[in-house]
Amino acid sequence: AQQWSAEYELQCNRINDTGIGDVRALECLDDRLFEFGRTIQLINKEDERVLLRAAELLSNIQTIEACRFTRRAHGVLSKEVNSKLRQQIIQSTVFLKAGALNEGEQLARKLASSVDATDDRGLQAAHRHALGLAAYFRGRYEEAAAFVREAIHLALRGDDSDRLWKAWVALAQIAAQRGQFEEARRSLDFASAAASQFDASDERDAMFAHVRGVVEFRAGQPHAAKAAFETALKTRNQHASPISLGQTLSSLSAVETVLGHLREASDLAQKSLQIFTLELGPQHPSVLDGQNNLGA
Repeated sequence: AQQWSAEYELQCNRINDTGIGDVRALECLDDRLFEFGRTIQLINKEDERVLLRAAELLSNIQTIEACRFTRRAHGVLSKEVNSKLRQQIIQSTVFLKAGALNEGEQLARKLASSVDATDDRGLQAAHRHALGLAAYFRGRYEEAAAFVREAIHLALRGDDSDRLWKAWVALAQIAAQRGQFEEARRSLDFASAAASQFDASDERDAMFAHVRGVVEFRAGQPHAAKAAFETALKTRNQHASPISLGQTLSSLSAVETVLGHLREASDLAQKSLQIFTLELGPQHPSVLDGQNNLGA
């Protein structure tokens, strides 16, 4: 949070001194600080399931690197009302990712008329993405796909490439859940193309590789999945949050099990379990699942 605040001040100073600056980065940093604060608040909830997911979100929160959009400069900040709506959309997303599905979906649906009353296509895209996320977490995959496709359309109209690549990744994950693997692969290719205008990001590339591994594993292609997870692992060993690293280790362990490489699978599972235990605590579902998988 201190790093984000310092970067935020730097962007503000650039705008004040020169009249131009990377306002999209400024808004991104503002969003991350708001997301951080709302996630912290969830830790005070009595629902243990929500508390554990909130702790996981904090361990895996997006790094400052993702907010450095150095290829675009703008000189006008968003209107205050749009900024407040954007923060409420972020709040609904935090709720959803923390497992507070009712609160998250209700808030997103409540915002619909206010969001649609604006002419901010990027804001509308973020809202549809949130609604898609709500449907996805509840297993309503057809509805989720419809919302995310609408988010993609709005992001294209609003020239919001950051939202665009994220929506394409979401569509890939939804397609994989529906068994539509060719669509999932195409969506990931579109996500990579949309993200290519930004500066290189090892974290983003690793995420793309991890999702591609998930798609290939679900498609019954363990060798392709292994190659993708190993690509993600090379970066996540050096740069990623511990939770992201643990997720890739766990996924690669599942692939090695399918391939019959049981010793390698066990070693990877042990490493991921150690990370999850250290970062999330011994009672987190990810830890308990890992122990069960190892026969502990």
